[in-house]
Amino acid sequence: MGKGRILLVEDEGIVARDVQGRLGAIGFDADRWVVSGPDAVAAVCADPPDLVLMDIQLRNGMDGIEAARAIQACHRVPVVYLTAHADEATLTRAMGTEPFGYVLKPFQDRELQVAIEIALFKHATEQTLRRREEELQRINADLVAEKAFLEALFAAMPSPVLVVGADGTVRASNATPGREPKRSAEGGGTNLPGDLLRCVNALGIPGSCGCLESCSQCGLRSTLNEVFGGGRVHRRRVEMAARGGNGKERSAVTLLSATPLDYGGERMAVVVVEDVTELEGLRRLVGGPDSCAGMVGGHPKMLEVYQAIREVADLSCPVLITGESGTGKELVARAIHSTSNRSESPFVVVNCAALPEGLLESELFGHVKGAFTGAIRDKKGRFELADGGTIFLDEVGDLSPALQVKLLRVLQEQRFERVGDERTLEVTVRVVAATNRDLRRAISEGTFREDLFYRLCVVPIHLPPLRERGDDVALLAAHALERAALRSGRAKPELSSEALAVLTSARWPGNVRELQNALEYAIIKSRGGVIEAAHLPTPIAVGQPVVPVRRPGRGALSLPLVEAALRRCDGNRSRAARVLGVSRATLYRYLADLQSHPA
Repeated sequence: MGKGRILLVEDEGIVARDVQGRLGAIGFDADRWVVSGPDAVAAVCADPPDLVLMDIQLRNGMDGIEAARAIQACHRVPVVYLTAHADEATLTRAMGTEPFGYVLKPFQDRELQVAIEIALFKHATEQTLRRREEELQRINADLVAEKAFLEALFAAMPSPVLVVGADGTVRASNATPGREPKRSAEGGGTNLPGDLLRCVNALGIPGSCGCLESCSQCGLRSTLNEVFGGGRVHRRRVEMAARGGNGKERSAVTLLSATPLDYGGERMAVVVVEDVTELEGLRRLVGGPDSCAGMVGGHPKMLEVYQAIREVADLSCPVLITGESGTGKELVARAIHSTSNRSESPFVVVNCAALPEGLLESELFGHVKGAFTGAIRDKKGRFELADGGTIFLDEVGDLSPALQVKLLRVLQEQRFERVGDERTLEVTVRVVAATNRDLRRAISEGTFREDLFYRLCVVPIHLPPLRERGDDVALLAAHALERAALRSGRAKPELSSEALAVLTSARWPGNVRELQNALEYAIIKSRGGVIEAAHLPTPIAVGQPVVPVRRPGRGALSLPLVEAALRRCDGNRSRAARVLGVSRATLYRYLADLQSHPA
């Protein structure tokens, strides 16, 4: 095997055989020989050699220079010209093909050997450099893609992240609320932490972050100092006054996590900022001594309710919650569930007064396809959906006698059948029921089963009306205003002493729900300012007694009751339905029937 495969292009046979002999003598494989330019191009494209030894003066229309140009378009093969013609015009044309060498006839074997070896070495070096360049290009493309991914990941983080230098400037940051980080032409940060976090002190005097008197108490500054001193900080609670996106000042509670970063010979700090203002507000709402799982009130009767919730939470016995409409019976049911060992399982609510008997049975127990007209598929009932958790039967006093029997069986055996199905299903469900009706009276009137009552009322919990716990009005008002502030992201509305006195003295026939509605109305009227007595709904503001709209039983709605409720709720049908103690669907059906069959 020779040192390289060489294609000889020569149209004179005697010269070609002489060159082949010389090539063989100096160790090259030169048994491939063609006599024309087109033949040379075809040979290279079919099986590229290591080198082409090309005569410039060729017959048949294509000389060696044209053939070399065509070969370069097909394959990058080194070409060494072999010629007796070295005039300037010919050499200029040949240089355009970027040849790897020239051998002038007549030549010595050593001259031919040196020219070929130099050409092969240059070509091998060129190929190595090309491969390395392509590899570097691939590496660079991967780095660009990785950089773009990391930048996208950085920007997508839900919490602000700041990379702060030892000089106190922000070197990098993801998008922060209301402002994008700026960068200098050299890539260094030009923003200060207080600017990006919209600290009211820093925004008051631009460029002053870290230089004000108030900065000595800044939790972010002390955190950075600790990190630059070699420490780490994990979720440190810091309160700061910040300006929201709407331009208004608000008190923000943040958790700061910070770690050191050594990059480019410089110590920096990476700070993650979590805004937990809303979470802190919710904790204050549910974690005080006058509250329990979202319920608020410090009256002794409410404290008894809280104690009952804690006592029955981890038991499986049924609970019956009684009390007037709007006292928060569903809140008690949710509190029982959320503080129990079933809290991770479903909590399913059923309003027993919202649907007619046929649909309610399907809603409770489910049905199979074809059980009745419109049953186009199998459907799980609420008891099945609540398996392992809690089912809350609201307005249980409105159940029909037939459904009372079926519910009694579920309570006794934890078994039932879907409508239209023969299979018996078993569930493990905690039943919590609620009603604002006097069930003992319903038993005496024959409208409610006594055995079902005692099955439901294993543990009774009675919610007192708001008029019996007047001292709680201030707590409930503060709670409602706190929730309004959390929803809107604004400062908590203030309640004047006159407005609080009016609220405390009102009778509140609609109970807590009516108080909440009155405060929502007052917030709108006050336009974000202090709530005065004049901002309260008119009957309350003038100190007139509010005549309660008595809750009718299902099917007992009357035009005077409905009109009174709609007037009281300014035409809002959803609120009117709550005042009437019926579902929104029930009220809508009544109004639709009234339009179809006017008196």
